[in-house]
Amino acid sequence: MTRSKKMIAMVIASARKTNTKIGLCGQAPSDYPEFAQFLVEQGINSISFNPDALIDGIKNINMAEESQVSFGMAESSN
Repeated sequence: MTRSKKMIAMVIASARKTNTKIGLCGQAPSDYPEFAQFLVEQGINSISFNPDALIDGIKNINMAEESQVSFGMAESSN
């Protein structure tokens, strides 16, 4: 994990410990599906997108959430 991802993970974890909503604004989750996956795995509450990136961003978040559900279902069946 890169330093920036570690820092983002720490901030998200801190917010979750205090039941504080946390979001991210930026282009990366729409341009990089793996970054969207990372944010979903960390438990981020919201992600903002520019209008031109909205559709790709939604697709990436949906894929990340679906893989979390699939992974959770696979774990629970073991």
